[in-house]
Amino acid sequence: MEARHLVWAAVLLFVILAVVEAQPPPIYTQQGLFRYGLDNRDTRLTKGNDISSLPLRLRWGLPFYNKKYWSIYINDNGVLSFDNAFNDHSEQQNPFPVGPIPANTPGEVPTQRILIAPFFANVDITQSGQIYYRQSTEKDLMDRCNAAIRQHFIKFADFQTKFMVIATWVGVGFRGYSGGSAPANTFQVVLATDEFETFAFFRYETIQWTTGTESGGSASTGTGGKAAIMGFNAGNGENYYTQQEYSGQSDPLKTLPQNTNNDETGMFMYQISRITVQYPLCKQGVVRTFPLFDSMLGHSWFFLAGPCFDRTREHWVLFGDVDNPKAVQNCTYHSKWMVYCFTPTLFEVGHMDIALSTDDGLTWPHKGEFDVVKIGDTPQRVTRINPDSEAWLRADRPVTIEWDPRLINFTQVRIDVLAYTETIDPDTGLPGPPNWEEIDEVSYTVPNTGRYTWISRAVFQVNDRNCIGVIRVTRRFKRDDLALWSDLHFLGYIMNDKFQNDPATYANLRCDEFYKREVEGNYAEDLLNNLRPCPCNLTQALADRGRFKPDPMCNMDDAVQDRTQEYCRFRDDVVHCVTSIVPSSTGYDSTCCYDEFENLVYAGDSSSGSFSRRVTIEGIPPYNEPQKVPQLSSGIADLAPYYMCCIWGDHCDYYQEVRPTRDCRWYRSVRPASVFGDPHFGTFDGVIYTFNAKGEYVLMETTEQSQTKFQLQGRFEQIQDRNGVMRMATALTAVAMQQEDREKIMVRKSDRTVLEVYIDTTLLEPDEQTTIRRDSFFITFPQLYEKGNLTQVIVTFIDSEMAVVVNGTQEMLTAQVLVPYRFRNWVRGLFGSWDENKDNDLQSRSGQIFKPTDDPLALYQNFGQTWEIESDGTLFHYEGLTHDDFQDETFVPDFDAPGDTQLPQPTDLERICRGNSYCTYDLMTTGNIELAKATMLAYDQFWLAYGASFDLITCDYLKTPKNGTKTFLRKRDHQVGSEIEFACEDNFILVGSPYRVCEPPQVNQGEFRQGQWSGNEIDNTCVESLICGGLPTPTHGSLRVEGPPENMKVIYSCDENYDLYGRTERFCDTERETWIYIEPYCYHKLNPIEVAGAVVGGIAALVVFIVLIAICCVLQIRSRKRKSHFPGDKVSKKQKRKQKQPKKGDAPDVSGREPAYQVSDTPVEVQRFPKTAIEPSEDPYSRQLRQQLQQRPQYTNVPSRPSPHSSQTLPYAEKDPIPGTGRAPPPEMISPTEPRYGYTDPDSAYPPVGGEEIEMELQHGKSLESWA
Repeated sequence: MEARHLVWAAVLLFVILAVVEAQPPPIYTQQGLFRYGLDNRDTRLTKGNDISSLPLRLRWGLPFYNKKYWSIYINDNGVLSFDNAFNDHSEQQNPFPVGPIPANTPGEVPTQRILIAPFFANVDITQSGQIYYRQSTEKDLMDRCNAAIRQHFIKFADFQTKFMVIATWVGVGFRGYSGGSAPANTFQVVLATDEFETFAFFRYETIQWTTGTESGGSASTGTGGKAAIMGFNAGNGENYYTQQEYSGQSDPLKTLPQNTNNDETGMFMYQISRITVQYPLCKQGVVRTFPLFDSMLGHSWFFLAGPCFDRTREHWVLFGDVDNPKAVQNCTYHSKWMVYCFTPTLFEVGHMDIALSTDDGLTWPHKGEFDVVKIGDTPQRVTRINPDSEAWLRADRPVTIEWDPRLINFTQVRIDVLAYTETIDPDTGLPGPPNWEEIDEVSYTVPNTGRYTWISRAVFQVNDRNCIGVIRVTRRFKRDDLALWSDLHFLGYIMNDKFQNDPATYANLRCDEFYKREVEGNYAEDLLNNLRPCPCNLTQALADRGRFKPDPMCNMDDAVQDRTQEYCRFRDDVVHCVTSIVPSSTGYDSTCCYDEFENLVYAGDSSSGSFSRRVTIEGIPPYNEPQKVPQLSSGIADLAPYYMCCIWGDHCDYYQEVRPTRDCRWYRSVRPASVFGDPHFGTFDGVIYTFNAKGEYVLMETTEQSQTKFQLQGRFEQIQDRNGVMRMATALTAVAMQQEDREKIMVRKSDRTVLEVYIDTTLLEPDEQTTIRRDSFFITFPQLYEKGNLTQVIVTFIDSEMAVVVNGTQEMLTAQVLVPYRFRNWVRGLFGSWDENKDNDLQSRSGQIFKPTDDPLALYQNFGQTWEIESDGTLFHYEGLTHDDFQDETFVPDFDAPGDTQLPQPTDLERICRGNSYCTYDLMTTGNIELAKATMLAYDQFWLAYGASFDLITCDYLKTPKNGTKTFLRKRDHQVGSEIEFACEDNFILVGSPYRVCEPPQVNQGEFRQGQWSGNEIDNTCVESLICGGLPTPTHGSLRVEGPPENMKVIYSCDENYDLYGRTERFCDTERETWIYIEPYCYHKLNPIEVAGAVVGGIAALVVFIVLIAICCVLQIRSRKRKSHFPGDKVSKKQKRKQKQPKKGDAPDVSGREPAYQVSDTPVEVQRFPKTAIEPSEDPYSRQLRQQLQQRPQYTNVPSRPSPHSSQTLPYAEKDPIPGTGRAPPPEMISPTEPRYGYTDPDSAYPPVGGEEIEMELQHGKSLESWA
């Protein structure tokens, strides 16, 4: 009996644990004031009236009303202040909002009233009371703040306090008291911030008085009159918040210790970092969520707030349209402020409506929004250790994962592997609906230590159609609730036994099947016709930031010193890749990769090349269908075949053929325009000028002729120098843009997060999100730091393909717009008109043309001011302000930089600006070094993008022939001047010119000019010749093959200006397995002018030769006459007989003169001459010559180096036979007087001359006969 009770107790304990571990982290419920006093390292304010502390220097910035402050003052009159102390209470306090107190004398700085007021009244601590204050990072107190914030502010459910400011008024009285026992107040303010958001806690323990006597209060009770203010004041006279039901009212103020705006009595909470103060509130009809987004995998904590929740009711959240929901989740009651559930698994991305029901699903009155993003756009919570190692590609090897054990509140976890499938219908052969399949359960009793290693094993269900998946870590018994996910990866470590036993054979079979499907569907041609082309070089790719973004699999920003190749997975010869942001209209996209020389690497040249994708990783709306799911469908259609063909198989050439790179000659670069500094404008045509705008202006808009309407506006505000003095200069502080009549997007400067992004009136909070997608645009955040600190935002519009790049610093913004070529001549504004005419860029709205050198005042008034926008045309969002608040019709800037600016260091001007006039102007105007640095950076970025905006003249892409090589001789691109050599493997014949040069266009082709390859128009291919073997291609010529292998014929032809010497055709003698007829060659053909020149030159040479002979004869005769007078110089006959006479058979002495031909051990170019079928009888002299030649070293053809881009890739090196000089063009052949003969018939009755082969090196292109 007792044992049975123990069993039931264990079961009950298990159920309780299961329920507890399904809850969110516990909420702290401590109440009362935070500890204070000298024992807690507080500073005590000295006794007195109307006193303030010294500035308390903050460890980090504290945001308040969208501005960040670095010091704070504690004032005795119940307020904290920024910028300056505020202790004057000599007269009645005015209700908020209040602006600065004007200066009494010229040059005096106004007194700011930027206030946090828990109890703003005339406090007097002369007689009684103490005021304590400190900064604190005490963990238990920060945890109390975190718990209260997370419970009451749903959007900050993961808030982590970085530091606190705590100020406590203990038993303080009021000014003007007279009587017996003095009433006293005790209250506290706590500011908690993470440097981006700030929350204020007003805590009240005792409130016995509300008003000082100067405000009309009773001298004995301290009540009546104008009572204390409770709230916040931004100091600009416009933005403020007061707790209306208490402020200025004595009786309600005295009840503060018994009231609250949250769950804790005596405490009031506020979010004070934004332009509008927020506080806990049940808002009917509005649903707020945390997080604001999740990946398609789902199963993350999902908290919802909005209405006040009832514990006794069922709560449901619906994703999508109420009439056609995508998912419905049941939620758990947490508090009256919050319910929670888990995000669903979906097969789509984008912005999604949600609805909340608080009446068991009968009605859905509460609406909200939610974003679903790709798997790679959220942080992975499960990390694969050494993900590029072979252990993750083969089974029976140890693999290791890690996770944060604090994310799962349980002692044991379950680990399994899920595979994505689009199961093929056996009847139709078409893929089925998308699905996640639990393919392998690793273990369900893993200790929750945050690390686990296991030996992988083959799973028979895993094949090439479901080999892409993720690893999931869940609670042991709750795998349908919270889940942690790994990255999306190839499941080679659990592939079936056929793969594990022989990966190459299995992969080749699957690759063959893939290739046949692709060829039957004719997808490769459709890809090339509809694919967006890649930029031709890396500079263009980096400049085109609106249409291409770094590929996370190969991003040079991730490179680590001494590990330059490890950041590009499976791409050894590339340094950076980019991927399309906007796919083509047919749903295709590309990854474009570049080598160390910044050249585009084509898929046809390298297994590391720029492969296209038949299914875009962005997915195809409406998603949720086979071959349309973002990232996952592409994994099945493109990534898995890549592993089969290129990683494990030997048929990467199949994949290269069906996933080609579109020729980059079709790429049209974008043209930039930019605004930066104080402020300077760079136009579309490359003109830079300065216009000190103040207000809101049209930077660029499309004209009426454009099919797509687009406008970009800029806001400019007056700036201060480093001493806080206003200068007559301005800087860009916000931009707004709109395509057609869709959403308006605004990016503005923020002290709190550097940049803020609004869609219409909604502030985006990307947190860890890198991309936000809407129907008509993408917003990417390449530089996102510390959960919300934005320094760069890129907005790309899908229809127009325009992009706006905004960079932010604490001082200003810089903006750059990138406009596609199709908008040329269809834009106008402060950025110019883009018609390649620099003289008309500064054109007023009415059409009047100015030059940058015109009078600055006339330029300012008659050009720049004409582009100022009216209030009814603004795209900006205003919070508590209006369009008119940013306009100043009386403002006239300083057109010359002031000469009285005090620089921190005299050398700063030269060190930072290096002679740049725009940087110099900004530094001298503001004295701000950081602003000057930002100007220099933006200036350089503009010219970098502008230089990359001109189309390159390129030739057609030439693919590496199958069974052959393609060698780049100078540079690895297809631009003008590029040289390429083609060669084939043994037993293959090269068709087409073996050497080609990209030459500039010969005629005017209009705006879109293309180069032309030298050589013939035949595509280079390698034709197999198993019977008679391969044939060399003549220099300056090419071959064409006709007929089947058993009756093959080759036809020779020569390049332009070259003639063929020999027969134009050769045949394969299948019986003798040799080629009939000798090898022809191409010689340079002389034109009439060259012939006439040769004749004249020949005659002149003959005349000179005759004259030289005559001179020699005369000199010889004179020499003999002189010798006859000197007998001692004569040689006797006896001496002559003693001289050695040459014997028969001795080789002639050729010392002192050049031989007829030379044979080098390492010939530069070896020409092989086959033997002929007929030869005359051999005489003794020929036999002697043959014996001598047989003793010479024999040479074989030097094999051509394979292209580094072929499937047989070698490390790339530019070919330069003559170091330091570059490679000269191939030698030209001069026409010989007689043909060259060899012997080709091994079965001939006549013995061959010169052994089996005669190999000779031809110097300077001359034949042997010409040397002889």
